[in-house]
Amino acid sequence: MTEFDSGMPTTYETQYESKTTTTTTTTEEGQRPAISFNKAYVMSIYGILKIAEALLGLIVFICAAVGDIYWGSRGGYWAEFVGMSTFVTVTIIFILYAINLAYRLWGWWLLVHFIYCVYNAAVFLITGIVAATRGIIDPSAGACAFFSFVAMAVFGVDAFFQMRHWRSGSDTYVSRVSETQTTTETTATEAQY
Repeated sequence: MTEFDSGMPTTYETQYESKTTTTTTTTEEGQRPAISFNKAYVMSIYGILKIAEALLGLIVFICAAVGDIYWGSRGGYWAEFVGMSTFVTVTIIFILYAINLAYRLWGWWLLVHFIYCVYNAAVFLITGIVAATRGIIDPSAGACAFFSFVAMAVFGVDAFFQMRHWRSGSDTYVSRVSETQTTTETTATEAQY
């Protein structure tokens, strides 16, 4: 032993270990989700488009309803019908998807939904043209025309997404794929000399 050697070890090693936790949730291919609130759909582009379509339908209805008495017989009633029928049907479709019930519908549902969006885009184009002819005289008809053209554009975008989704062959709008959270084991060594 030397004078500096006091009999104590010159190297200290300390090991730290962390616990590994892995959580995996999987959904089998083709399995339908349970009927419950689907927050992921509401926050997706599809859900946002449905909310916008319903609100635009309601706005078109209100703009057509507050017009002067002569606007009603010259296209106002048509605009009211289109606005309210769109509001009701889109709200029903939104609820079907928001509670996962639409995923249980028959196989051609995506094609029917695509055709519905194309139909509404065409109907709002006609409504916008009819309202625009009266928009010079009645400001509410002008507002109805503007919102009809906006609704036509929103339904056109929705139709594009519906066609792309239908062609992909998928039956879900929002991914229900597995979620995995992993933490790795860490070992640290401290050395003291």
